[in-house]
Amino acid sequence: MSDSETKIRNPKIRHPFQFLLTKFIRPLRITPSELQASLKTDEETLNALYHQKEKLTPLLAMKLGKSFRISPELLMRMQIEYELEQTYKEHKIEIKAVTPVVSKKEPPKPVFSKKSGPKLMLLATVNNSIGRKDDHYTAKDLENIFYAQVPETQDHYAVRTMFTEATLQEFVDFIKDRKIPFKKAKLLYHYYITILKGQPNEKFEWLFN
Repeated sequence: MSDSETKIRNPKIRHPFQFLLTKFIRPLRITPSELQASLKTDEETLNALYHQKEKLTPLLAMKLGKSFRISPELLMRMQIEYELEQTYKEHKIEIKAVTPVVSKKEPPKPVFSKKSGPKLMLLATVNNSIGRKDDHYTAKDLENIFYAQVPETQDHYAVRTMFTEATLQEFVDFIKDRKIPFKKAKLLYHYYITILKGQPNEKFEWLFN
């Protein structure tokens, strides 16, 4: 089995509404009628969500995000991961038949230098992936995530973005500029992999190993 197949076949990937059920709805004993009143949606849509038959649209993600005070981007990312998993299950023979056209190469070694480029590109990458400017991070906000014993739920999207959308050089430049201990950076990546069930990134695997 190839690395790409291993990444896709993650049995812990869940429908985003299942995540909400586990983390919020059941522990807080939120009833369907209370949730329907909060979301201002119809009963049919809500029932489909409870049975995980409703695809999470951007509008629903924004409504749920506001209702539960979490990032709608996080919910949409979970929806994409869920759809990828379901697609793999339905078309795994066809997917396995695909042969790579690009050979696997060792990533370039990051340059630990004060002249390596803008120090806040990591911040820009994270903020560019967040739609609302009111939700944007400051450099200090982003730095604090590295020092948190357990990152806040609303910071999960930023953590995912660091290890999926940012380049290795952006990450290295930021921790060097903010004087973040390498151990803290490694622990955050470990949190991303083990707690957030993120997909391993070969460049960061190489950096931290």
